[in-house]
Amino acid sequence: MRRLKTNILLLSLVIYSSYSQTLHAELALESTPLPLILKSATVQEDRDWDSSKELKPGLVHIIFYVAPPAKSMNDKATEHLKAKGYKTEQVKSWAVVNMADSSWPNFLIRSEIKKSQAKHPHTTYLKDYDYTMLKTWQFAHKSNDILVLDPDGKVLFAHNGAMDEPKIESLIDSIDKAIAKNKKEEPTENSLQAKATDQTGSLGNKEQQTKKPEQASKK
Repeated sequence: MRRLKTNILLLSLVIYSSYSQTLHAELALESTPLPLILKSATVQEDRDWDSSKELKPGLVHIIFYVAPPAKSMNDKATEHLKAKGYKTEQVKSWAVVNMADSSWPNFLIRSEIKKSQAKHPHTTYLKDYDYTMLKTWQFAHKSNDILVLDPDGKVLFAHNGAMDEPKIESLIDSIDKAIAKNKKEEPTENSLQAKATDQTGSLGNKEQQTKKPEQASKK
């Protein structure tokens, strides 16, 4: 009987450990996150935020999901990103505050968010009151997590918790490569002009082909 109880206990621990790891597992690379809506999320007007509308294609999106007690956990990664000085037409950054994972009163957190928004105007701050983003995009509780989406909206980088130097280097490298790839795929002014010339030429050829039968019939 004692051995049976021990086996049941061990099995329960294994199941719990597996379940816990699943809860904290990051989104798979190259997967497309499910669309979601954060209620009363924006800083200024408490408007809803719809990921399907706000995460514009063609940009690299950097999303920090932060519980207030873990605000400083990834300061090193933040400083590295600032130092890169990414252009706003290439990269869009978001800071989503996990309001539900804090014992601080909401009015105090909102006040701090407004200060941060004024200090960092190129980052859009949002509020998640009920774990909507945490559950849908597999972030961790009481943590400081990061998710990066490529210009096609697929997961480029995902990490829950504190990042060491190799992880930060991997983050920066993945963003740099995505920007470089996106630049190559964007149509240049010369390619657009060449395309327009080709289209004009093809239209001219079609006109000549339609005129020839008319001239032949007149003869």
